Amino acid sequence: FAKKEKTRRLPLNEISAKKIRLGYEKLNSISCNIDGSEIKMAIIPTVLNKDKEILKKIIKIIEGESKKIKEAKKAKGIALEQAKGIENRVTTFLKRSAEEETANKIEKFIINTLLFYIADKSKMTLVLTIDDVLPSYVSFVSKAMAEHNIHSFYGEGIWKKDDPLEKRALFLLNLFKNNRVENGNGNQKTQNQLKVMEFLFSRRKIKTGDIIRLYAEAIVNNVNRPFLWTDYFNDFYNNRDSFPVPAIERLHLFFNEIEILTEKIDIGRKKMKDFTEEELLNIVQSSEFLKQSSLHQAAYLLGALSQAIYRWQQNVRGDYTSQTAFSKFINRNRQITKDKLLEINQECAKTIGKLLSQSEGSRRVDVASSVLLPILSEAVVYNKIVKKEELTLAFAFGGRDFEAYRKLQNQKKAAEKETEKEALPQPNINVVDNAHKQEQSLFDL
Repeated sequence: FAKKEKTRRLPLNEISAKKIRLGYEKLNSISCNIDGSEIKMAIIPTVLNKDKEILKKIIKIIEGESKKIKEAKKAKGIALEQAKGIENRVTTFLKRSAEEETANKIEKFIINTLLFYIADKSKMTLVLTIDDVLPSYVSFVSKAMAEHNIHSFYGEGIWKKDDPLEKRALFLLNLFKNNRVENGNGNQKTQNQLKVMEFLFSRRKIKTGDIIRLYAEAIVNNVNRPFLWTDYFNDFYNNRDSFPVPAIERLHLFFNEIEILTEKIDIGRKKMKDFTEEELLNIVQSSEFLKQSSLHQAAYLLGALSQAIYRWQQNVRGDYTSQTAFSKFINRNRQITKDKLLEINQECAKTIGKLLSQSEGSRRVDVASSVLLPILSEAVVYNKIVKKEELTLAFAFGGRDFEAYRKLQNQKKAAEKETEKEALPQPNINVVDNAHKQEQSLFDL
């Protein structure tokens, strides 16, 4: 295998050349293509007790499974699921072995090497290797992904727009779209696919801050039209590549489950059931992510306040489609920093003053402002560094949580009106009909 584009060609004797040729032919029979990529994946087993018969049977299983995948054209970019299926067959074979005791010992000492390589007419370039000891770590991760409907790469028919947002398929590849990595092996798409596989199976802990950074980048970049916070809070960005808040929460839950992060932190919040000072304070103080600092809490509350003001302004104007000067200001701040928080707060105060001269006021804006004021005072003098990605995420949570609460309240009001309508006394059709019949019989007489 070539580890770089330029390699030295070493002389081989006849025996070595035959071994390499045999290995090349066998590798082709146990490999699968990753759809939409130049990468191939092969599973190479190693039996540490050197039992050749067991090894031959395992290779035969892998060849059979690889052939089925190729014939059925199931290799739609889901290499992880392929690996899981093949490893399950190998494990089942070992468990069903006639000599159960021996088989159990063998199972503990089988290493499956997942080989990712790029092949052309002149060379084969090894791009990534992952060693997986049975019982399989790959199967463990794959099972967790299936439970959360998370996939490594795109696959035909997996993502469905009509699926509920909380259950819609997610693709890890989208998380690395904005994270360029170049090492000379393949194009950018190939690099991103390799990054996903290495991320999942290297068993190296990933810094939680790095994952938060990827979330923040995906929020503002993985959109199918110009990014606007007012649209993001409404879950308007719901294409295959986007990361609305429910998607980020589900993804982070998965990462915590497979224990891939250096710090296991819960980014969830209590559901906003009522928009009161006590409720808001409870949310920011009970959330493991938000209670890290007053800056996190201020960012969350400013997100909620910004969306509350935007909705209030729409109601006052009677215009629910056009962007206002306030919303344009909020939408210009793609990444939220400490300085941006102070600027947003000033714009909120200015807009509230204008709206109070045109209307009676907004209870929700009053509540958010009263909770924010003392927390923001602490945030101003907070002297520790908080990364802009964390503040961006907190801001996104605040605006989206408020919008989810507002929609839920509107649904409840609509349901109550429908109930009241059904409770109204209905005209007695039978009485009217009988009176009509009586008039008709008298007329006949």
